[in-house]
Amino acid sequence: MNYLLFTLINNGFNLLQMLILVRVILSWIPHDPYHQVIQLLYQITEV
Repeated sequence: MNYLLFTLINNGFNLLQMLILVRVILSWIPHDPYHQVIQLLYQITEV
């Protein structure tokens, strides 16, 4: 039980870390801020 909980939390943080890295990379290149994927990325990483 503890191992499963730890794995889920760890994977969640790893995913958030990757999404933040993608957002940082996107800040260096031109992109459409109104694209649905970009808006979703911003909403998730604004937390």
